[in-house]
Amino acid sequence: MDIIKIKNLSFSYETKEIFNNINLNIANNKTTMLIGTNGSGKSTLINILLGLIPHQGTIYIDNILLNKENIYEIRKKIGYVNDKIEDLFLGVNVLDNLVYNLENLCYKDELIKENLDYIVNLFKLNNILDKESYNLSKSKKQLINIAASLIHKPNILIIDEGLNYLNKEDKETLSNAIKQYKNDHNLSILLVTHDTNITILSDTIILLKDGSIIFKDNPSKLYNNKTLLEELNIEIPFIVKLSNALIEQKIINKIYLDKKELVNHLWK
Repeated sequence: MDIIKIKNLSFSYETKEIFNNINLNIANNKTTMLIGTNGSGKSTLINILLGLIPHQGTIYIDNILLNKENIYEIRKKIGYVNDKIEDLFLGVNVLDNLVYNLENLCYKDELIKENLDYIVNLFKLNNILDKESYNLSKSKKQLINIAASLIHKPNILIIDEGLNYLNKEDKETLSNAIKQYKNDHNLSILLVTHDTNITILSDTIILLKDGSIIFKDNPSKLYNNKTLLEELNIEIPFIVKLSNALIEQKIINKIYLDKKELVNHLWK
């Protein structure tokens, strides 16, 4: 089943055509990554899915038609994070920023407490709830923004370049939190990124060019397609570069996307 269904999507900005009758489905409970050069339409597509800009065509989000009448119900199903971490900190302290989304969605006090307790434990935020927002590191702010985007328990998480500032410790916290969240709830992730090293963790990669979908498949298919990689000058993840070097030396015979699998193969 698909969580997002896009049919005959068209959109123009002034006289510039961005999308022309594109069709795209996003799989349910999977991680999908959207890549492409600047101006390819990535952020425009996200803004359309969030209901921020009008469009032509039909979009269903979790079987609800995206239109003005349904936008409130749809936004309850979506958590959204971007890289503008300062703009998203609207409260004085961490607690204020976590509950802001729930108050904005008119949640009752009992439900606010229940959701707050869940997300604070999930992201291990107990010790910093009273910390003033401006005193936090960029990494911690970004982690809290992601936590806040999940506090209303959405089943879709959209991240538009929202992982750029995370340090190693907070990346591990996020990874563990997402794993647990997906055990507790259905969660489909749509991530826009320029960091191809992250893409190896996805179930599906979608490649946009000039508003057209020129590739949609798993990471292995993309990084085995040398013609497409060279044609679009796509940066190759480190693990793929390493695999290619080992293939040239005839040490291995395929590209590995998992470091542990590669190490285990080399130590056989």
